[in-house]
Amino acid sequence: MTWWALTSPPGCWPWLSGAFLAEPMAAGSLFTAVVYFGWRIPLLGRVFDWAVRTFLPHRLEAIRRHMAEEGRNLKRLLEIQNG
Repeated sequence: MTWWALTSPPGCWPWLSGAFLAEPMAAGSLFTAVVYFGWRIPLLGRVFDWAVRTFLPHRLEAIRRHMAEEGRNLKRLLEIQNG
């Protein structure tokens, strides 16, 4: 399995990370994008996660759309590169 880890630049989006996974299959490959939202700080993390979901749902949706688009772009580049 090949994977590319994504992390946010320091101080930018510390609550966002993810990875793209490419797994070889008999008839091609399985391409998966994984995105993690949220803080991993016990009580403070829950409060922050709630505030972001409540007050910034449009930003979360924009991040989801962006990640989906980047996944499609990366998939297309890999398909072109590998013929």
